[in-house]
Amino acid sequence: MAVSETHGFEVPPEPLTGSAQQTVLVVDDDPSIVEFVSICLEETPHRILTSTSSRAALELCRLERPALVVLDYMMPELNGLDLLRGFKAIDDFIEGLVITGRGNERVAVELMKAGAFDYLPKPFQLSDLLNRVNAALAHRARRLAERLPYEELVLGTSRAMGEVMRIVDRAAPHRMTILVHGETGTGKELIARLIHRKSPRAELPFYAINCAAIPTTLMESELFGHTKGAFTGAGDSKIGLFEQAHGSSLFLDEIGEIDMTVQAKLLRAIQFGEIKPVGASNSKTVDVRLIAATNRNLADAVVEGRFREDLYYRLNVIALRMPPLRERMEDVGLLAVNFINKYRYRLKKDLSGLSREALAWLEGYSWPGNVRELENMIERAAVLCQHRVIGLEDLDSGQQLADATAGHETLGAELQRVGFYEVKRRVVADIESRLLREALRLSSGNVYDAAGLAQIPASYFYRLLKKYAIDFSSSAE
Repeated sequence: MAVSETHGFEVPPEPLTGSAQQTVLVVDDDPSIVEFVSICLEETPHRILTSTSSRAALELCRLERPALVVLDYMMPELNGLDLLRGFKAIDDFIEGLVITGRGNERVAVELMKAGAFDYLPKPFQLSDLLNRVNAALAHRARRLAERLPYEELVLGTSRAMGEVMRIVDRAAPHRMTILVHGETGTGKELIARLIHRKSPRAELPFYAINCAAIPTTLMESELFGHTKGAFTGAGDSKIGLFEQAHGSSLFLDEIGEIDMTVQAKLLRAIQFGEIKPVGASNSKTVDVRLIAATNRNLADAVVEGRFREDLYYRLNVIALRMPPLRERMEDVGLLAVNFINKYRYRLKKDLSGLSREALAWLEGYSWPGNVRELENMIERAAVLCQHRVIGLEDLDSGQQLADATAGHETLGAELQRVGFYEVKRRVVADIESRLLREALRLSSGNVYDAAGLAQIPASYFYRLLKKYAIDFSSSAE
């Protein structure tokens, strides 16, 4: 999305915008054009991919799922129209910006029918290209907000999540059991709800239980129910979750916490569709689509004798790994804006986005608590922020970094509070930022001279400046 001088990331009237960094694919059979467009797009925060072959570009598109493709109209293997249709067949949310020397009405109509967002006649100015790229990505964000359900938007649109979504789309229509692996806070229940919503059972309620929150003595009753008088305190009969979820989907979170005795009964429920309430003499038949989740390694638990091997294989028919947020950092901006939008309505506050410094910090943080930690941080910032724009000070991050490098006593406190790797990341980030500023000072603010002094490529030096939100125009003495 466009990043203005004032805001790092703005929240528009629509529910969401795209992430701060997105993937843009540039396709042209002329290498000089590819290079020129790529250099122009270095002014944006986006990840740039290139190809001089239309067929190779299609394969690259399948692998990378770019948000936007900037392509030439005249290509030797496939022309711009056919290539654009190929991109749309892979992912309809891919936007197309076509560069053409044939800027006439007929060509424009053909491009629009093929799904292009816009076309750019040759020759064009840098500002024209950047404006159309920003507009295309904003349009994509609106389409995502309008057409994707809440779960998919919160989960993200990165390549890593694209792999998850492909498994979800293939598995959701079928009855087989799914085991979702992932760290705490990665969105395991959200993905389970999405699987249910995409399944033929979507019209019925979705049922969920956190196995770690239920005492071992009550777990069997919670899952399978009990008859009146089955045990002390069972004054009335109770229908268990398996029976409630008949014909629907049941999500068992933290399934590794279930007692071995209950595991045996769970195995029978999955294998034969039979349950027996506590105290009952007869079994009941149920039709339940089971989705389980764990943040533990169940294979290790099997080896250690803490989890039944036969149950593990029954659960692990389809394995789905939820990637931690640190493996899909391109989703951070999208998720942050979604949470800002959520809490500005809930708190009835006029919030318009993130500052450049705040966005840079969010995209550089390691997120040990994953998406849940990000939401909690944005909620806190939304409550405390006294301006329309959430700044670095509202995230309570700028002072933490200063404290972490101030002295051994404070450093030790930070080490205990956030751990070795997070303190290391903050210290390294602080040192890198200081080195960049010093190189600029010694070079009177000239980026190319500063990059030469630092002995790194100018393009990489410039990306680091953007990462740490360093204004090189004011670096000269």
